[in-house]
Amino acid sequence: MASFVSRPVIGPLAPFAEGFIAQLANLSYSTQAVKSHRRLLVHLSQWLAERGLGVRELTPEVSAKFLQMRRDAGFVTKVSDRGLQPLVSYLRELGELCEPSAISSPSEELVDRFRRYQLEERGLAPDVVSNYARVARMFLGTCSEFISVSLTELSAADVSAFVLDQCGKRSVADAHNVISGLRALLRFLYVEGWTRLDLASAVPKLARRRRDLPRALETEHVVRLLASCDRATPVGVRDFVDSDGADATRSARRRGCQIRTP
Repeated sequence: MASFVSRPVIGPLAPFAEGFIAQLANLSYSTQAVKSHRRLLVHLSQWLAERGLGVRELTPEVSAKFLQMRRDAGFVTKVSDRGLQPLVSYLRELGELCEPSAISSPSEELVDRFRRYQLEERGLAPDVVSNYARVARMFLGTCSEFISVSLTELSAADVSAFVLDQCGKRSVADAHNVISGLRALLRFLYVEGWTRLDLASAVPKLARRRRDLPRALETEHVVRLLASCDRATPVGVRDFVDSDGADATRSARRRGCQIRTP
């Protein structure tokens, strides 16, 4: 993975780097956070330059493709809209980018309609809707430019392929966020007539940890359990061994616990 710690800024964002860093400092960002955002700016500016794109072409759809590229490349920080938000907000304040309300493409228009549907029709919380919109951008970004035709031909196999690709490189928690957002999007697309089938049921389910499963015992409980085994008798020796007594005893002693032995 490339490092952008000390690289000079090249590309369309170079004229804005110094002002952006100064703004972060004025907002009391830590030194480490400022460095992290500078690395992101360097990476984004280089990525835009390689594709012949300017600052004004940094639409939400283009941003989503950039962030997807970072995730695919193995980056684990600054891989979501939230990480890019300070830079985007700064560019909007300067008038270099349009406000979010300005729709730039058919897919972004669809994302905006989906977002308003979740807020106004379903009454979901803004943070939930923000996650849904993030997932919608990622999914619609895999469709062709002729999005109406692409969605009409959408199949369960397409849905499964997207889920497998996304969940294979995410934490369990984020994978569940992708799953829930994708289901909401697919239901919306069906209700609005964009897809011929309700493909929400085609989204694979992820296993959740059962809350009723026992967790690891506290050291105090281990000590009491082992102390209850009478190792002066065959039955007590058997119970002690069945409880992995030797390993538990060593572990407890490392924690400073006193265990009586016969």
